[in-house]
Parts: sequence; structure tokens; C-alpha cells
Amino acid sequence: MPGPAVHALADQRIWLAPHMRVCRLDALSVLLDLSRGRYLGLGAEQSRHLSDWVQDWPSDEQASPSEPPCDVPPAFVTRLLDRGMLTTEAPSQTYRVRLPAACRSLDTRDLSMELQVGPSRVARFVRATASATLWLRCRSLQAIATHLERVRGSRSRTRAEGASPSLNGQTAMAVSVATFDMLRPLAFTSRDRCLFDSLALVNLLHLDGLDARWVIGVKDRPFAAHAWVQQDDLVLNDLHEHVRRFTPILIV
Repeated sequence: MPGPAVHALADQRIWLAPHMRVCRLDALSVLLDLSRGRYLGLGAEQSRHLSDWVQDWPSDEQASPSEPPCDVPPAFVTRLLDRGMLTTEAPSQTYRVRLPAACRSLDTRDLSMELQVGPSRVARFVRATASATLWLRCRSLQAIATHLERVRGSRSRTRAEGASPSLNGQTAMAVSVATFDMLRPLAFTSRDRCLFDSLALVNLLHLDGLDARWVIGVKDRPFAAHAWVQQDDLVLNDLHEHVRRFTPILIV
């Protein structure tokens, strides 16, 4: 029989902890613990329990109507509370970011043939890749995401004050990505290193005064995670047909 502490939870609201992200894969769910860099896959029954008890849990539009929730949280929910993955404290901010479905891929091949890369661009590339290396070695995904959100907020305030890139936005974005593509083979290979590749590209874009989203997505059967960079519906460092196989779980 549930103890007093479990019954007390019946009168409280439950949220995801600030360092957790979630996405739905049909009836299943995947949790990403940003503080530990670990994923947790949840079955259909576990996902249903969490959708019953956790506020703002993503809905599964294809799921059949579930049974009414029980009067006290299932043991699985209380275990996640004990592990700090769920909380009874209301979040100070929400982290749900809407991103258009990927419909286009940026092709910089023609631009790369004509691009002249000067010392200043090489220096920014080195800085961007060095930062990505250091962050992934020494920082959690939570700390990286917080930093990128802070940079985005600062850039938004700068734009509101009237500052803008020296080039047309689309042209500047293409030049920056083409520079990254040209210099990448001199520093590293992107094969099997999508997380580092995408973080380094986002860093370079920020150094060039440009904005794009750093995205981590997941899929099942078999489970896999993938990272890419996207601006609106345009994928900057991958093919949109490929990234559409993944459901975003983190968008910064």
C-alpha cells in the first residue's frame, strides 16, 4: 500500500526537472538528462503514466484514449522524482522551442569554389572549434545549452538596438557555412562526430553575428541520436531528408 509520502504527491503537481528534455516517438517517449548526457527510453505504459501526472508532457496524437489516472502516482513516477528527473517545483521558465520541419538543405558547393578565406575567418574557425572541443570535454549539455541561450538572448537585444550583420542575412549565412565546410578537413572530420561538428558550426555562426538552432534529435528501431544545425526550415550541415528521420529533443 502506498505510504503517506506517495499519497501526499496526489495533491501536488509534477513537472520535468529543468535539466530534463523529452520527446514522443509514437506511443513511446525518450528523456534526455542534460546534466549527465544520458538518454532514457520509456515504454508505452510508462509514457502514459507520465502524461497523466507530469504537467505539459508532450501529447501523442496517435495514442488511443487511456484509462483515467490512478489516485496516487505509480512507483515509476516516484522513482523519477527520487532521482531528480521530475520535480514538484514549478519551473521558472519553459524550454519548449518550436522549430519548423526541415524542408531544405543548404548547398554551398558553388560558393566554396569562389570563396576567399582570409586570416580573420581562419582565426574565428579555430576559436569556434577550440571552444566546442573544450565545452564537450569539460561542460555538461545543460551548461552548453544555457550558454547558447544566453548568447542568443544577447544577440536578440543587440538586434533590437539596431545592429545588423554587414552582409545580407542569407548571404552571410551561406558564406559562414561555406567557410566552415572549407576549413573543416584541416581540423577534423565530421564522420561520427555530429555533436562536435554542429556545436563548432553554431559557435562560428555566433562569432559571425548570425543565429541558427543547435538541434539534437532521436529515433527508435534502432535507437539513435543525431545533432545538426538549422535555421527555420533550412538545414545547414546535413541533408534535410536525413534529419527528418529524427525527432528533436533539444533545440537551442
